[in-house]
Amino acid sequence: MKIPELKGYGKIGTGKYRLLNYIIDISELNGKGIKYIRSKNDLILADSLVIGSSDVVIVPIYPVLVPKKITDYVLVELDRKIEIAPSAKTEFYIQIPVDIAVYAYRDKDFTIIDIIPGYKPKYALYGSPNEGVIARYMRTSIYNSEPTPEIGKAVALVRVRNKTRGWVTLTKILVHSNNLRLYYEEGSWRACIQKLNVVVDSRSTASVTYEGITCTGVKPIDDPLGLKPPRIVYKTSMLWGI
Repeated sequence: MKIPELKGYGKIGTGKYRLLNYIIDISELNGKGIKYIRSKNDLILADSLVIGSSDVVIVPIYPVLVPKKITDYVLVELDRKIEIAPSAKTEFYIQIPVDIAVYAYRDKDFTIIDIIPGYKPKYALYGSPNEGVIARYMRTSIYNSEPTPEIGKAVALVRVRNKTRGWVTLTKILVHSNNLRLYYEEGSWRACIQKLNVVVDSRSTASVTYEGITCTGVKPIDDPLGLKPPRIVYKTSMLWGI
């Protein structure tokens, strides 16, 4: 019997499902809860017993937790250079990496039972070896409108303003995961974050602020403890190249 592919985020019941290169197997546990297994090529990668709950929900999650948390930063490289005239503005859409979290709920309380890489995680150094930061890395296309949803990616509307009196070249955007808020649409792989406002201060520096929701018709994820965005969202400084 062919194992069905998961079609998007949201609640899933007992059964076997295909997700990327993995098999998700959720089975009842004598009426007391569920057994959750994730495997690849018959190798078990995650195995949990969930007692007192059978509500399982799949959501996008911040891309800094797998294979383990080593950074708070996400670096997105643009697939084309953007040349911006003095005092000019522009806006476009990009994609950033996200991973996939499996939540188990009891009423409004939840725990994470698995985190699945959206694709093979890559990391890069932003800045110098002595002063720079390690960041989760992805290369993105530039879009004039919201792109088609893809598993392992979230969408952001980027607004750029060149504050300088000279031409500047934008090639990358750095964001801090603590400032991000993730949203998703149930039944599809559509996910998004806030709008990113990029103010270019010089030919090599910029600041990123976070404002509003990029998408409509989406709901926020329930943020795990330790990953809740702060009440005051600070800007992210790009000091080692734009």
